[in-house]
Amino acid sequence: MGCPVSRRLCSTHAAPRLNVSLFPCHPFSNGLQPTILLTASLDLDRDRDLDLQVGITDRCKMLDYEAAVCRPFNFPLLTPSFFTSNDAYVGIKFRYFRSLVQWLLSLNGVTVSASSNGGAIVAGQHIDDEDAAAASCVLLEQCKTIGVPLGGGLSPVRIRSGYGEAVLSLLDALLEHTIAHQGVVLLPPVHSTEDDIVRFLALARLIHCALARSRTR
Repeated sequence: MGCPVSRRLCSTHAAPRLNVSLFPCHPFSNGLQPTILLTASLDLDRDRDLDLQVGITDRCKMLDYEAAVCRPFNFPLLTPSFFTSNDAYVGIKFRYFRSLVQWLLSLNGVTVSASSNGGAIVAGQHIDDEDAAAASCVLLEQCKTIGVPLGGGLSPVRIRSGYGEAVLSLLDALLEHTIAHQGVVLLPPVHSTEDDIVRFLALARLIHCALARSRTR
């Protein structure tokens, strides 16, 4: 027969068991598992990043980034997930990001010029891809100088990789500021009425008939 005291001491070392059914607000009380919750959170973050990338690409097109950035530096066109992850174009992510920021800063009146070693001189400070941390400091500093509203979470450490949520947030804010600085007004889409469609079709038929007559002569 064991000692009651010994039994009580042993029982105190048993692993505690939490009955989650007693806590209705506990995330696992309704059957959800930690893995499922984590996956759902990651999916939401990725959806948000993809939405930011789409908006960034659309506004870059509006400002003609293909002529200003892609062709001079032989960059590919932005994909729907370009800056959201490091899955592709690994070697050029930061250089592409840096080039976009430099171009947008120049549209806001910041002096930007190319340097002999493939880097750039931004507001009198030399930056290149060899020291991404230093380049990130200069880019962030210049964005703040021209009044771009950046969140407190943005730091050189978070943008020096050239991809991710911080990079997307900076590009999004800088593009918004640049478009306002350029005086570009985004108008809501105008949807055609039935009369507009009828007039368009009538004009198309007239053009078609005119072309057909010109070929028969």
